[in-house]
Amino acid sequence: LTNANVAAGMSGSPLYVDDKIIGSIALVPTFSKEPYTFVTPIESTLGFVTNTMKLPNKFITGHFHWPGFTEYIKPGETYVFCEVWGDNYVCGGGTVTMANPRDPEFLHLLGHSGHAYTGVFALPFWRSEVLDIVPTLNSSFKIIQERELGPMLGSVIFNGPFGQIAQLGTVPKSIPVKIVLENSAPQKIEKTLFLAYTHNIPTYVAGSLLSTRGLTDGLLDLDANARLNIAGLGEVRWTGLINFESALRAGQLVKLFLTDELNPVVDEINIAVKARPKYKALKFSEVTVEIRPTDTANKKTPIIRPVELNLSISAVGDGNWSKSVEIKLDDKYRDKKLYLADGETLLSEVLSSLEPNKAAIEFLNKISKRSALYLYYKKEAVESSKKQESRESAAVTTPRSSSSNPNTIFVNADGQKAAENKKDGAKSVALAADVAWVQKPADLDTEILAVIDLPSEIYLIRGKEEVSVQTANSAKSKKKKRFFVF
Repeated sequence: LTNANVAAGMSGSPLYVDDKIIGSIALVPTFSKEPYTFVTPIESTLGFVTNTMKLPNKFITGHFHWPGFTEYIKPGETYVFCEVWGDNYVCGGGTVTMANPRDPEFLHLLGHSGHAYTGVFALPFWRSEVLDIVPTLNSSFKIIQERELGPMLGSVIFNGPFGQIAQLGTVPKSIPVKIVLENSAPQKIEKTLFLAYTHNIPTYVAGSLLSTRGLTDGLLDLDANARLNIAGLGEVRWTGLINFESALRAGQLVKLFLTDELNPVVDEINIAVKARPKYKALKFSEVTVEIRPTDTANKKTPIIRPVELNLSISAVGDGNWSKSVEIKLDDKYRDKKLYLADGETLLSEVLSSLEPNKAAIEFLNKISKRSALYLYYKKEAVESSKKQESRESAAVTTPRSSSSNPNTIFVNADGQKAAENKKDGAKSVALAADVAWVQKPADLDTEILAVIDLPSEIYLIRGKEEVSVQTANSAKSKKKKRFFVF
């Protein structure tokens, strides 16, 4: 320390005066000529943890013990805590300050906040070691081995402004992510990661997908076949190209099922990756729809028949592609506005409106092929708002008054009183603005009408087009154009 002064990585190191701990290292000034440091008083470290250690931790999934495990790591030794571990690591580190004097299974660490999230969580931690100290004029720092050294010791269960708290012998809840690259090397490349239950999981899922692209040096594209197992709800499946946008959406898809109540819970993520020649990117150039005429000779008793469409699609870009598809739809979609989009574009449009339930899983599995094209109907804003208003009015239950009591008293969510008075023969209900009521979840406003697979795996179409539906009657009403050749 003669050259390094106080180094970054010493956070949490205990400070003693007359063999009594007075605090821990918290912050190192930059460009300091002397070994100055800011200290977190030990009163602050111990003062805010009384209730924290008693609170139930929903992020803990199990416990373990072995003889003498409370002596395995001691004050002044280095530890690492990780959000991602397994074949890859995303970790932080620091120094153990002390064991709690009332319960040695709880350790006080770091001396300052060590994570963007403040509060109760669970991250695994291990004993680590300092590989070297690098002295610099700005701020010297330790190089800590970001890998577990020996068995997992437990979980960091709390992060606060005055440090972290760890509980020995606890197993944190995590999501295993298994990635298999099947055909880019002579043998399969398999990686298994474990993601701690934090709000950063979507970022790490996206990063895990993007990391596979480095194995092909950018010369090939990668297709993913992914499965998300959701406890109690089922399995979400999707296939498609791995790129920056799709990886971010995959992370957001996982985020849909990450609730603060841990209901539901993502049990496992399995991703099989295959290398393939690069796609040729296309965009829609023209999409037209014609409705086949129906027999309306007997107008007195019309027969409702399915609407028969002839859908013509053209796309251009790194090539040209066109296709005509015959589709039968329910008569209720006649003269409605329809849309055609690829699976990735459609997912980005609807993802924010989904709720973590079985209906969402069923819908997501309907659009699981990200490279396919989907013809769909989306309820208009006016229609959706009317439906929403009807749900809201049905969700609010007006209290009934008693004829024998003209001033019936009701209690709202905060325990305040609201009086229902009778005046001029009419009821006047005085309810506070914060009366609690439960709104039913919104129905999905998007209906998938047809799935169109591209006939060749060479092309990849991205975009969205509004479909102009032309009925037979409107077509007849238009004046025909005549062209002459001289």
